[in-house]
Amino acid sequence: MRSRTTRAAAGAVIAALLFGACTTDSGESTDDGPSASASASRPPKPAGAPGDVRGGPDRPPAGSAADRPRPGDFNGDGHDDLAVATGAHIAVVYGSAEGPDPRTRATVRMPEEVEVGPSPATRLHRSDLDQDGFVDLLATLTDGRQYALWGGARGVTAPRLLATGYAADPAPPSAGWEPGAAGDFDGDGSGDVLWLGTETGPVGVIHYGPFSRAGEPTRTQTLNAEHADHSEPYKATVGDWNGDGRSDFTVWFRWTDPENEGDGDTRIDDVLHFRGSGKGADFLRDYPDHRALEGFTCDVEDDGTDEICHVGFDSYRQELTVSITGSSGKGPGTGASMRVTFRDVPGLDAPKGFNGGEVVGEAVGDVTGDGRPDLVLGLSGANKAHGAVVLLPDVAHADRDSRLQSVDLGTAGVPGENKPHARPRFRPRPPLLDVDGDGPLDVLATAKRDPRHFWLLPGSDKGLNTEATRRFSRSELGIPR
Repeated sequence: MRSRTTRAAAGAVIAALLFGACTTDSGESTDDGPSASASASRPPKPAGAPGDVRGGPDRPPAGSAADRPRPGDFNGDGHDDLAVATGAHIAVVYGSAEGPDPRTRATVRMPEEVEVGPSPATRLHRSDLDQDGFVDLLATLTDGRQYALWGGARGVTAPRLLATGYAADPAPPSAGWEPGAAGDFDGDGSGDVLWLGTETGPVGVIHYGPFSRAGEPTRTQTLNAEHADHSEPYKATVGDWNGDGRSDFTVWFRWTDPENEGDGDTRIDDVLHFRGSGKGADFLRDYPDHRALEGFTCDVEDDGTDEICHVGFDSYRQELTVSITGSSGKGPGTGASMRVTFRDVPGLDAPKGFNGGEVVGEAVGDVTGDGRPDLVLGLSGANKAHGAVVLLPDVAHADRDSRLQSVDLGTAGVPGENKPHARPRFRPRPPLLDVDGDGPLDVLATAKRDPRHFWLLPGSDKGLNTEATRRFSRSELGIPR
């Protein structure tokens, strides 16, 4: 078994590398959010002192609180807002009827001298943590620190450190550990935060909202359940498996080699399921062990009950396989399932067998505006590592005749180009958002090898409208190079 000293040292290294999310230390939280610059003609400024919020030249319109706020709208004006994390900064660009405008933004510099890692979208969660009718941005560092950027009528506030975590062993067990997830596990309308435990501690701790503006939860619940020996919880899948409006979750355990420190083995060794209830999370003791049930949560029928979606890409055969596993109301994997394989995916010109099998950035939502959820995914290694964003319309009723759309930096209308040997690894970055309020959801995309830019691919009745694609630079968002 690994020692605490070893874990702490590993945690320090991982924190320095910091993959996937963002945050900052305590800052002064106010309901007014970021202030406007004195002159609209003033050029963009990077965020200032650590923890500060710098607004763009224009302020977003004042929005209103709602009993059920839009999950992507921080200022309550009816338009979803973009949130990106890169380097040591978070930038929020507020949506409008004309789409997001970098002049109307908030940029935060992290107080800690820590770099945000390669896929920060996996560590940014949106939830109304303080139950004030505005969605907040929850940011999680790899070392486990979590911060809230409180939403409000004028946008997000400075970050506030949350009193979450598992104090007995705060360091991450090993690389790839995902400490936090968000949901509403007791169904009271306020966001709750799930913190995963360690091999020698509890399965995890739930910090229930509403949180105070000082970052304190209303109460906590320690999750204790037996699990396989020499295994540690390393990620959680949150969804509503029975459609009751409360979040349920599955905790995945991976095997830990007691004789070998950090050999990279990530074999799934146990899976535990918990159901949300009015009193909190209940452990499903009689639930079968679905060791192979990997994927992401999705509601492909748009009926309030989530399914598990898994996507695989065989780069040698150039085959894309989409699997959906439903729920009978008891939990993930207990309902009907479907599987469809697509050959000759459009827009992929890489030779067979090229290193293009990785699937990233999966998300489900109505991109075409027809009321039926669509699947968006990224093949970051396809096209000789140029990458591609792929859209599968009406994923619940997909078959081999479904028409896929593939978009990359060589697609007409998309700023940029697939330069030889550049290997930008173009991919989507969830969640899907309606940033202009026209109905269809829009896709935010990034290029791993081009951290200077972000792309917005608007949804439309014909799919992704590449002719209306917009590209934002880091400097436009107030992020220094």
